[in-house]
Amino acid sequence: MTTIKIDASGFRAALNRYRATTRKSLPEILNQRGLNVAGRAFDAIPPGSGGGVPSRRAKIKKYMKAKLSPRRSLLRRRKGATRGSKPQAARLERRHLIIQARRAARGKKGLYGKAMKGAAGRLSGHAQNSVGFLKSIFLPVLRGLQPFSTYKFPFAKTQNIARWAKSAGYGKVTAAREGFFSNVKFNVGTKTKSVAARPRFVVEQAWVGALAGEAAELTRHVEKKLKAEAVREAARRAA
Repeated sequence: MTTIKIDASGFRAALNRYRATTRKSLPEILNQRGLNVAGRAFDAIPPGSGGGVPSRRAKIKKYMKAKLSPRRSLLRRRKGATRGSKPQAARLERRHLIIQARRAARGKKGLYGKAMKGAAGRLSGHAQNSVGFLKSIFLPVLRGLQPFSTYKFPFAKTQNIARWAKSAGYGKVTAAREGFFSNVKFNVGTKTKSVAARPRFVVEQAWVGALAGEAAELTRHVEKKLKAEAVREAARRAA
């Protein structure tokens, strides 16, 4: 298993400066900002949160079912049909070629008739349900920190993300609690059989961008607070 290491020093520095400007407890700060970071990472992973998922699924469905030839392909004569009768036609679609190519690469025979129909349906369904898969690894983190945060993550953004048991993705979180050592711990990951570098890069970039975005937000808050204090101090001196 490959672990992604991300430099969060900038975020931690901004968090420490912010802590000095608020009366909120450390667990409150950590849980809220942890939720914010996870939400930013969720939004950053394509497709766009909310409407982007069904739109992408529709494109994949269209791609898979695209008619590639007007010829009658993958034919099988209907059961009970007499010799010389026309075979039942099935238009060749892109998903049919994908299935045959994959089976050929594994040294297996091609599929036809009902077997092909079933395999084609499963292929299209899996491809569509897999849209936003990398987003799903953040769902346990978002759910876990939601009860401990004042400002909630809008869960309407997650309604189109596929969820299924024993998937190749996982995520977990431990919320910060009152105590001598308070911290938020969360872990997300995915197991892939091939092209693992791509998902890893996407998740890494999402984390980096989320930490940077939240650090910038913390910095803006601190600057606004300091500016307000400077104005009040100037007013007191002028009085």
